[in-house]
Amino acid sequence: MIIANYEATARRLYPLDKWDREHGLQFPDLGVRDYGPIIHRLGTVRLRVDECLDGTIMVLYENGDRWGTLMWDTYYRAGGDPLERCNSYGDVGEVIKEIEADVQWWTRKDLLAKLCNEPAALMPNDGEMCTKFVGKAIGLLRAKT
Repeated sequence: MIIANYEATARRLYPLDKWDREHGLQFPDLGVRDYGPIIHRLGTVRLRVDECLDGTIMVLYENGDRWGTLMWDTYYRAGGDPLERCNSYGDVGEVIKEIEADVQWWTRKDLLAKLCNEPAALMPNDGEMCTKFVGKAIGLLRAKT
């Protein structure tokens, strides 16, 4: 899903609230902190695990006949959480663009094979949350046969 104007997408996903508009702000006063709107615009979320100790958001998408995986590290990027560093809709647009580029798309069959045979190739670590994500993802993919 390619969108040429990421700044416009950021404005749509994170509109100004009444207080911000009344005070003439061009960007939300408290900034943007929630990855949910970005994550949900990329496809139907079948599984999402976040708030892991290492700051990783893991998502399994279904988008027509494609299945996607997103492993997004929010805490260990240079400078900290990318959304928390944003000071403008243009900055948020860059985060959207980066997240969109990090989604890996697969056929159901190929993703199932990858998760069963080489889960470490997709997972950021071998922690308990990642292991649970892989197990649940395999179950969802097998149920779609």
